Amino acid sequence: MTYRDASNLYLRLMNYQTLIISGLLSLILMESNAQFVEYQETAGIHHFSRHQALMGGGAAFFDFDQDGDDDLYLTAGQDTDHFYINQGDGTFLRDTTAGFALTDEYYTTGVIAGDIDNDGFRDLFVTTWGNTNLEFAKNLLFHNEGDGTFREIWTHEEPEDLAFAMGATFLDYNLDGLLDIYVINYVERPEFVYDEDDNVIGFNHDCFSNTFYKNIGGGQFLRYTDETGLGDTGCALAVTASDYDNDNLPDIYIANDFGPFIQPNKLYRNKISGSFQNVSVSTKANVAMYGMGISIGDYDKDLDLDYYVTNFGRNVLLQNQDGVTFEDVTASAGIEDTWSLQDSLMAIGWGTAFFDADNDTDLDLYISNGYVPSPPFLPSQISQNDRFYLNNDDGTFSDATSAWGITNTFVSRGMAYSDIDNDGDLDVMSVVLNVPPALGTWETHLYQNTTDDLKNWTQLSLAGVTVNRDAFGSKIYLYAGGQILIREVSGGASHASHHSSRIHFGLDTLSRIDSIRIIWTGNKRVQTIHDPPINQILHITEDTLISSTEDISRWYEVIIYPVPASRELRFGSASGNLRIQQALLMDMQGRQRVMVKGTDLTSLQLPELEDGTFVLMLVTVEGIHYKKLVIHQSR
Repeated sequence: MTYRDASNLYLRLMNYQTLIISGLLSLILMESNAQFVEYQETAGIHHFSRHQALMGGGAAFFDFDQDGDDDLYLTAGQDTDHFYINQGDGTFLRDTTAGFALTDEYYTTGVIAGDIDNDGFRDLFVTTWGNTNLEFAKNLLFHNEGDGTFREIWTHEEPEDLAFAMGATFLDYNLDGLLDIYVINYVERPEFVYDEDDNVIGFNHDCFSNTFYKNIGGGQFLRYTDETGLGDTGCALAVTASDYDNDNLPDIYIANDFGPFIQPNKLYRNKISGSFQNVSVSTKANVAMYGMGISIGDYDKDLDLDYYVTNFGRNVLLQNQDGVTFEDVTASAGIEDTWSLQDSLMAIGWGTAFFDADNDTDLDLYISNGYVPSPPFLPSQISQNDRFYLNNDDGTFSDATSAWGITNTFVSRGMAYSDIDNDGDLDVMSVVLNVPPALGTWETHLYQNTTDDLKNWTQLSLAGVTVNRDAFGSKIYLYAGGQILIREVSGGASHASHHSSRIHFGLDTLSRIDSIRIIWTGNKRVQTIHDPPINQILHITEDTLISSTEDISRWYEVIIYPVPASRELRFGSASGNLRIQQALLMDMQGRQRVMVKGTDLTSLQLPELEDGTFVLMLVTVEGIHYKKLVIHQSR
């Protein structure tokens, strides 16, 4: 029996009418103060994913034509995928001539967007589960020709490449400036565990190995799974590349389905030597669950990235413990989302994201929920609402699903966000399947964020020069009002989807940003922007005049004299003359406290400072170098 056969058997056994009624009884009505408003009709988006065994359904927001607004690609399963061009006002026009007619022959499941050849135009990688001729077929890589059209160029069609692909992520694993691709694969041969009464009580599926492709330039890729050690066989449904340990290298986290029976989630640490190390157990990231989606973000503002993983039943929030281990804090945070009908029928989470919906500086959380066939020991229902939580800025969240107008009780899968109308707040899309068949009114939901404009914000669009053009893997630190906020540019996450790559910060009532510090992919350069404007979209190109940001503690001796009569930082080096041309001391909010320019500087006179941590920047003929200092001055 194939996976399709097994899933379709479950569907035939389910009583749709009963499940629909129970779902409608629990439908949550939108309150009058809703901040999200259904917008798909107004936006001109008419879509659902025509499912095969209820799998797949992804979205990618990306600016395909460099006009400053996000366009949209939606996988459609057994139908032709949808490509929508943003008209500049938050409405979209479907383009059927851009080169995606080929997708009508494939069952498409997920999509990510990235510039594989650094030509300034973002390309699309679409994962598949077979085509009209093959049960398992190749994936699709659509090269953006820069003239409004795409051309399919993926050449990997060997047996090792043909699988039940459920998603992918872009990353530059070896920091050569080219985007590599990691593809996650699902069930190859289904097998169930039965009790003596022939009831299903578990799973024993064989799953395809995931596949890694190394970008060698010119639109060409090498299968590099064995070399990288990334051939995980855990029935994956979601993946992301993210720097969990703050070493500025992209690591990989995988959400595996059937974790209690087959393999748990996996975390692979980038060793930069060309391979990855499985650190799932040592970091406590090896959660055994029905992993389906991943969101990444610093929800607790402690300057490391936390993971939220969706599940059949209780979701899991993994709080990052300084890049060493993770701790499950889901219950205390209040975001388990276990039930669609309390203590009776489980919720099933898929696409998900951390993002600042109300522009108050902290990250909120969205979850796309949707039914999937299941045995009796995993009870659920077809009709279940998506979920939205507001961050309380104290490590906890409040359920704002109803208050914010989320009423999507269709069967959802992928989820992605974007500021589609460039008004400074983030809008949300939840991809819907054509389930149940008798309903006939399925529609992928687009929620326009109608939050008032009393709160400030800023957005950044990054363009790499020596790093990959999309700047995937770069981190942005924003210093304002005594706070430090962090974001990371992602090459794909959620479930089968890709959020907008434009970085968004809500500023609440803050009227000024002290500075923005960009650590470009791999820590090759650090670029600081002082006093940037607010309530604008900033387009920032990597400054190639800035050299390596190697920590100056490796070769500088910094001497601090705390005596008030001689407050001084003196610079010295065993290698001799440092040839320092500028010295700048900043506090942790990015504010300049003292700066001096000259030729062959050897010291910096300090003003009277409060005790605390500061950043010293030295500009030499070789480049710009940084050092964090803890200063304590005698009074």
